[in-house]
Amino acid sequence: MNIHAKVTRHTTEWDAETKQIMADLWNDGQSASQIAARFGSSRSAIIGLAHRNRDMFKGKKKRTGGRPMKKAHSGPVTRENDGRRLVMQNIHKARMEAARREAEEFEDGTSPLLQIHVSDEERLATGKELHDLGVHQCKWPLNNGSPFLFCADATGGALYCWHHMNRAYRVRGDG
Repeated sequence: MNIHAKVTRHTTEWDAETKQIMADLWNDGQSASQIAARFGSSRSAIIGLAHRNRDMFKGKKKRTGGRPMKKAHSGPVTRENDGRRLVMQNIHKARMEAARREAEEFEDGTSPLLQIHVSDEERLATGKELHDLGVHQCKWPLNNGSPFLFCADATGGALYCWHHMNRAYRVRGDG
């Protein structure tokens, strides 16, 4: 059994006098919600009316409600902008410098991201490539270069061996 909801569109017809009163209220700075409450209509209906009759409903002169618009800070540091632009430029410069330094360390091979953990260096001798790993062997990567080697210790059904499981998942303290 199919049930179809009957959708009806509610259209409100206002006479010219009512539209003019609404336009006057709008032009005096009242919000669409205030006008809608006065006439027993919805805020959206008033906004739609204003958009369809732009000659009667003038643009709002002053923003009311919501967050204030941000002003763009330009020019020299003055008492009004408190040096915010200068601070943002310094933050941007520092971030760019840090990113450049990290990229250089990575290319030089001195990045901490490229360093192999001490316990992983010991396991390199028994490591296997991914296509050589069995179902219950640890899939923890041991090195950062080709060929990529994985731990291959017994897992007992998990993804990693006991040692790498403890490194990957920290147990929460009783707190």
